[in-house]
Amino acid sequence: GKGAPPRELASGAEVIGAVQATPGTIGYIDEGDLKPGLNVLIKK
Repeated sequence: GKGAPPRELASGAEVIGAVQATPGTIGYIDEGDLKPGLNVLIKK
């Protein structure tokens, strides 16, 4: 295929910033990085 792998960011804070700046984006972070105002899709 010609798809690109997902970007890897160094921290949960970077993931949150990228997700907030890009509508429709989904990111995976540790529970400890959760902040008010984030929408949680799945919590295991």
